[in-house]
Amino acid sequence: MRFPDPLKIALLCLALVVLSLWLQGDIGLVLADEGYLWYGAVQTAKGSVPVRDFQSYDPGRYYWAAAWLRWSDHGIMSLRASVAAFQFLGLTLGLLALRQVVRSWWALAIAAFVLLLWMVPRYKVFESSLAMASVFFASCLVRNPSVRQHLVCGIFVGVAACFGRNHGVYNLLAFFALIVFMRLKLDHGPFLKRAGAWAVGIVLGYSPLLMMLLVVPGFFEAFLESVAYLLRRGATNITLPIRWPWSYDYPLMDFVQSVKAFCLGTWFLLMPMCYGGGAVWLVLTRRQSGQRRAVLIASVVVGMFYSHHAFSRADVWHLAESVHPLLIGLLAAPWWVIL
Repeated sequence: MRFPDPLKIALLCLALVVLSLWLQGDIGLVLADEGYLWYGAVQTAKGSVPVRDFQSYDPGRYYWAAAWLRWSDHGIMSLRASVAAFQFLGLTLGLLALRQVVRSWWALAIAAFVLLLWMVPRYKVFESSLAMASVFFASCLVRNPSVRQHLVCGIFVGVAACFGRNHGVYNLLAFFALIVFMRLKLDHGPFLKRAGAWAVGIVLGYSPLLMMLLVVPGFFEAFLESVAYLLRRGATNITLPIRWPWSYDYPLMDFVQSVKAFCLGTWFLLMPMCYGGGAVWLVLTRRQSGQRRAVLIASVVVGMFYSHHAFSRADVWHLAESVHPLLIGLLAAPWWVIL
């Protein structure tokens, strides 16, 4: 019996995620960070409302985790199982994007392992999963810029915003830029009709949170205050200086520290170099070559906006949460040569 590629990819990702959870699922606990998610998920499962009743990120991740906790105990392993389920979805979509160009199953398995290694910390895999999902939906839009696909992509943008307003902003800007780029360079279809379908999709995808704003007492005021708080701070994170490879005091470090610092600085250097070069390529690309390299286009456009997350607090964790569009582009790059 011959299984379709999406099912094979889903089974591969399921095996990797389950193996990862089995090997390290009961190791370590960072109460200041993972405990923050755990507390919010437990409170949501008991009927509290995120943002209104306790300090939190946007509600999506808490309702996702709470849906699992309601059918089990409220322990940390139940939370980690819920996070692993979301990780499975994100990894599967990332691999489906890569499958558009990577034909070797061995290469695809290695790529899945690399993507999974970067999905850290485990309590923040919502970020990396949504970034990979964004590349998948963006690549599908380039390959098939139909009105229906614009609607689907709009729904994704709205759903992503329910899990984090930063994801909403990144995807709103990325998909708008992609739609405009396709209109100018790839496809001269009905722009207003497609853009309208995309806008309707955003409203549909964001409708759960819109309903909360309308019908949940006190949520609207609490949500506005959370936005105002970010505006008053003028930043989404406590910033750290960007450490380029040449900005470390290597003589004061031992060998291992020097290697880690150099590698981290190199990744922060790679982001603007690759996205900048990719942007130039997009401007110069021909119509036909652009259509054939949908994953490259998606990786560059999505990654340019997601790189803000890495630079907003330039440490290894925020890099890991937003590096997956770049990873997908780099992993697929050798295969574009033969397209």
